[in-house]
Amino acid sequence: MRVTKFVGLPVVLHERVIPVLRCVEQAIERDCRGAPYQPRSLGGTRQTNTYFGGDVSNHVYGIALDIDPMDNPCCNCVEPWRSNPKCRGKKSDWQRMAMPQCWVTAFEQYGFYWLGHDELKDTMHFEFLGEPSKTAPARTD
Repeated sequence: MRVTKFVGLPVVLHERVIPVLRCVEQAIERDCRGAPYQPRSLGGTRQTNTYFGGDVSNHVYGIALDIDPMDNPCCNCVEPWRSNPKCRGKKSDWQRMAMPQCWVTAFEQYGFYWLGHDELKDTMHFEFLGEPSKTAPARTD
């Protein structure tokens, strides 16, 4: 696990995910200029398990990233996210979050899975499901 920065914010992730995250950031800078967004908080590696159903969270392995949890809620998770006003009523996945859709596209392009598509409707959450052995080792800059 290593501390890195993503969009100017510190986050702790597995060192094999960091080079891929840099590619995502470059794609966002290049492709999302028409949809500016600056997160205020990130969540990466956690020492404890998931908030939902006892499944093992990919945060434990340092391969998951949460972006602005209160602005991009997990509508089918536990409180306080479930009660978020963005989770009420019939809305598309995109209407349930503050993050621009082009960010999701950038993450997916580099092997991350967005849980906004999942039954949890976890719009804050991305997890790297690519092949770690095919990523470059993280630089020590």
